[in-house]
Amino acid sequence: MKSTSVPSSQEQYDQGGGLAYSEMNSVFKTTTQIVDPLIWHVLGDLKGKSILDLGCGWGDYLEVMSKSGAKELVGVDISREMIDCATKRFEPGTVELIVGDMAAVDLPLIVGENRFDLILSVWSLYNMETNEQLEQAFKNTYKMLAPGGKACFLLCDDHKVVETGLGKIIEQEVKEVVKGDWSGPTAIRKLLSKTCEVFDYWRPYAMHEEAAKKAGYSRVEKVETLFDERGLTAWSSDDWQKIKDGKPMYAIVAYK
Repeated sequence: MKSTSVPSSQEQYDQGGGLAYSEMNSVFKTTTQIVDPLIWHVLGDLKGKSILDLGCGWGDYLEVMSKSGAKELVGVDISREMIDCATKRFEPGTVELIVGDMAAVDLPLIVGENRFDLILSVWSLYNMETNEQLEQAFKNTYKMLAPGGKACFLLCDDHKVVETGLGKIIEQEVKEVVKGDWSGPTAIRKLLSKTCEVFDYWRPYAMHEEAAKKAGYSRVEKVETLFDERGLTAWSSDDWQKIKDGKPMYAIVAYK
């Protein structure tokens, strides 16, 4: 149970937690050498595409996409602070940025139905506290996709994160990034000098697949972790091999 004294995900992001997390993520070796290769692989060619980044944060992936020849870019995030930060990164009129909840029933009406060729959502499904919210999020993405479009959701196998030692590797990297001790509460606490903790709601792949099919997707695929071989120099050979063998991250690719 989540204590009522702990701020919600939206409150944490609006209080600066999201910005701190995004800044930290941008220098993570885990992001650049494990997460990013998988994202760009499942998205494929972006040229001429209409693309939605759902849970866009401060716009890291939108910035890369803006140089890819995409026809249209839209970012949605639940945090006003994150959207305000993202707005400062782009020239007016180049990226449409919207404050919105990916599980809100009216989101497709606000953003547009049958609009996008591609939808990207990195880690955002972890903020779905209830199964009803999870199902609604999949329904929303389905409605916002144009016929023939696909939605890509990045997630982790939580037990593999433990088995491969990736969790401890990330913890050590967080220590290096924040230049201090880190022992349970997130790095956001260290960066903001606040007592707050981010809550993630982990679910098995089968539950996500079921929710996607229930939303109407015609085909749902699980794409395993891809790697940038620079990881061989970024980590020890033993740690890198554990991560490669365990494949702790994956993408759900759902086709309309």
